[in-house]
Amino acid sequence: MNYTCDTLYAPYAKYTISDVRALDKGVYWCGNRSLSEGHRVSRQKILLQVFAEIIDVPGCSGGWVEFIWPYKGMYTEHTVSTPTHEICSNVDDQWEQVGPYCLYHDTTGRYLKMMVRQIQKEDFGSYYCRFDETPAKLFNLSSYHSYCRHQYTQTTSKAKQTTIVCKDLEREFICKESEYNCDTVPAHQSQYTISNVGEEDEGVYWCVCKVQARGFRVTKQKILLQVKNEPLAKPGTVEKAKI
Repeated sequence: MNYTCDTLYAPYAKYTISDVRALDKGVYWCGNRSLSEGHRVSRQKILLQVFAEIIDVPGCSGGWVEFIWPYKGMYTEHTVSTPTHEICSNVDDQWEQVGPYCLYHDTTGRYLKMMVRQIQKEDFGSYYCRFDETPAKLFNLSSYHSYCRHQYTQTTSKAKQTTIVCKDLEREFICKESEYNCDTVPAHQSQYTISNVGEEDEGVYWCVCKVQARGFRVTKQKILLQVKNEPLAKPGTVEKAKI
């Protein structure tokens, strides 16, 4: 335990660290000094956290984002910090819902996944995870209107064929929303064709940006697929041929 507060190299009110290292993290104080009267007193506490990586993430209001924090070795607890509060969880290998957040700690793959669904204004900000006292990468979720696309409804009939298409075929893939996740359609396709539409195909689909290598996935567009019954022709009527 340290019983002193070490003054930095010069007694300035501004201190610059040129090459930040893990050793620089900790608690700093702004204080008043009165050496002639023989006392020093603190006025403001500053917690400096040092992350392995800081990543900017564009987000869309009403959409969702998924963060992934991998880890090595063993640890006893993990804490996720969100823009509004901290979440402590001890649930392993199953989904857990905490307010608007869904958490999944995969003990086999050694990572913690968190989904923020129905992104609201208060959800924009910084997200990071601490494994014991070691912080992992930090994600800055920001609102980018130019990044997001308007949602639309696609209607089809049973037993027909329909195709859902994302605009950016090279950088996006389609997934279907489920209770705690968004299930990727086969082969991470950005164009998904359903040849024999059934009621089970109805639901919410998303165009998702392919950035898993950096530890996150984020939606760009919402597509609501509606499946309707084909109207039956009235008995004794003949459909007119189209010219």
